[in-house]
Amino acid sequence: MLSELIKKIIKDENDNIILWLFLSYVIGDIFYFSLSDEPSYFTIRGIIVAILVALVGIRKFPISSMAMILFMLGILVPFSKAHLLDTKFVGIEPSFYKIKGHIESILPGSKGMIIVIKNVELRGNKDKTVPNEQLGRIRITVKTSLDNIKTGDYVSLKAILYRPSNPVVIGGYDFALKAFFEGISAVGYAVSNLDIIESGKFGSIEQLRYKITSQLVSILGNSLGGIASGLIVGEYSFIDKAFLDEIRIAGLTHLLSVSGMHISIMAMIFFVVSRKFALLFNRYLIYFYSKKVAALMAILGSFMYLAISGYKVAAIRAFIMSAIYFLGIIFDKFTISKRSVLLSAFLILLIWPDNLVHPSFLMSFLAVLAIIVTYEYIYEKKYFAHYNFIIKYLIFMVITSLVATISTLPIIMINFNNISIYSIISNFVAVPLTTAYLMPGVILYFLAYPFGVESYVIELMRPGLIIFAKVANYVGSLPYANLKISYINHGLVYLLVLLVSISLFVKSVLVRRSLIFVAAAILIYIPFSIKTANLVLNKKLQIALFENADGIMEFTNKKVPNWYKSAYLSYVGGEEVVHNPDIRVSEFCCDNGYCAYSRDKMRLIINVGKLFNHRSSPNSCDNFKDAYQVNQAIDLKDVEEGFYASFEGEKINITKFTEVQTNRIWSK
Repeated sequence: MLSELIKKIIKDENDNIILWLFLSYVIGDIFYFSLSDEPSYFTIRGIIVAILVALVGIRKFPISSMAMILFMLGILVPFSKAHLLDTKFVGIEPSFYKIKGHIESILPGSKGMIIVIKNVELRGNKDKTVPNEQLGRIRITVKTSLDNIKTGDYVSLKAILYRPSNPVVIGGYDFALKAFFEGISAVGYAVSNLDIIESGKFGSIEQLRYKITSQLVSILGNSLGGIASGLIVGEYSFIDKAFLDEIRIAGLTHLLSVSGMHISIMAMIFFVVSRKFALLFNRYLIYFYSKKVAALMAILGSFMYLAISGYKVAAIRAFIMSAIYFLGIIFDKFTISKRSVLLSAFLILLIWPDNLVHPSFLMSFLAVLAIIVTYEYIYEKKYFAHYNFIIKYLIFMVITSLVATISTLPIIMINFNNISIYSIISNFVAVPLTTAYLMPGVILYFLAYPFGVESYVIELMRPGLIIFAKVANYVGSLPYANLKISYINHGLVYLLVLLVSISLFVKSVLVRRSLIFVAAAILIYIPFSIKTANLVLNKKLQIALFENADGIMEFTNKKVPNWYKSAYLSYVGGEEVVHNPDIRVSEFCCDNGYCAYSRDKMRLIINVGKLFNHRSSPNSCDNFKDAYQVNQAIDLKDVEEGFYASFEGEKINITKFTEVQTNRIWSK
């Protein structure tokens, strides 16, 4: 009975081998990045031997051998890339440096211009374990004028540098991992002007992007110019934080950075225009079909847009997918959309395996996959077939926005700890506006730029940009527009996403139903697995974040860096920070080298020394005479890197930072 069932499943999935082979590689990739310790070279030798053994048996067991090989490659590829890069970080403590190097890129940021410097030479380098020849690139924020500075220039400056941060909270974003694979050895900010030692001889795409962005901002201002810059070159850092928050709350951030929608629209416009133009000269195209010429132009045109936009992950994925489609037209081969998604994802992960843990890649992949599956079902069932074009277009816009929002919701929840409640409303207006008005304006801008008349195109785009900004401002300001949530177990969410994604591909009804059943069980369990910390302590910065009597998260230390504050509040789902050093903190008492945090008849005694600054003056523990049902003590020497405490029922759960830290090559 069981053997027959397995045979039936294998038969059903016989035409779906590509999915299972791709999944084997992805599972290997997931396995590598989920490890708490870096694999040893002995382990890697074992993996190489396993690959050789699988190659020997590939004739007799082709599918299982290929699956084994791809699983091992999923581990070997990111390991090899990590150790070939071997990016060295500077010290964790901010330090002063004199810097020389070549400017690789200049881009606007919210707090100044962001420059990336390569071929770095540091003086005053206190971290002798990282000699200059082993340093990668460095990324610096510059607030002074850069009027005469361009990419390629050899410059000198003074700056405060420090290593990119590992996660500061459970499940927090790992900036060190991202920087490691990008070859960034340090980040920081300049404390002097940049002096040109030798002027760069050649321009670059980065220089062109910088000029375009600067021109847009100078004509349209930071807000509208930032939106236009996002559409044209994929860079919107000039937008001020308050307005950018409104855009994020409205769920429109995906329209600002060049992504799948932008590349797809650009490719289709090139295809349609090129085909119409080719048909005018059909007598000279005896050996070529106009459709094939148009497909080639679509590939070239979309690649140029990809290059100018800065090779973003979502844009690369969309370019590969569209290129596969147009290559199918050129070579008269039928292409299947879902397989195109898998192939593009596989190629991206093969070249950039670290993208698997980046939210942008996951959101892009899930949104496109969900939209394709939805429209395949709609066309198969012939829904809306009898509606006129306008009604059908409006319905499809709502469906697309709804599907994209729902499919990316899990990744948004665990990475950004918030949900945009009204994003469907804002996208209903902004997506058609971008597709029908702003994107054609982008093409006109590129056509006008070589002739120096692009300023007229910018003015043509202004009304559409104003409408976009008003939609973001209105929706982002609505009550309850943004729902903040606390930390959710990342592993459960990623497993849920994986199971649902596989269920969209499999042909076996039994397997699909089983996957959906398990996914539903995980979805039901997730809300019960959420454990919000009532108290967070980081010894090194003397930061204590706690929930006060009003349910508001409060810091005991006033001088908390904003990025720390943001990370902690995202973890606990906090709405605001209250800190008034003149008010006594009723939840705390301190005496003779220890403090105690009290909540719901439970008290956690922390042998920690001074948590508060001199103005806070918390209560003396002599004033706390209540009988506590639970008294639990913790010594700071046992939690040197800090801890989380959550008060549940009659139990105080302590999670040490060291329990969630990893010993990976990018964590050292």
